Amino acid sequence: MTRLVGRFAPRYVALLGLTLYPVFFRSGRERGPGLKTDTLADTPVFVLPNPSGRNRAYPAFARKLIWYRALADTLGRKR
Repeated sequence: MTRLVGRFAPRYVALLGLTLYPVFFRSGRERGPGLKTDTLADTPVFVLPNPSGRNRAYPAFARKLIWYRALADTLGRKR
């Protein structure tokens, strides 16, 4: 994954699903959604809750939408 990110050099990497963060950053202490201080190939990482309706941690659409809007704001896009 790090090699792929380094090759394509995106502005940000978005991890979809909170359980992916500890997979890539075993020593990472930042839990939950949002922008992390950890990077992949020097690229900032933003963690998003899984949009699935089966996501019990974020059951309501509005609770998930907050984080997708935060990513859009981070990218500099208008809502």
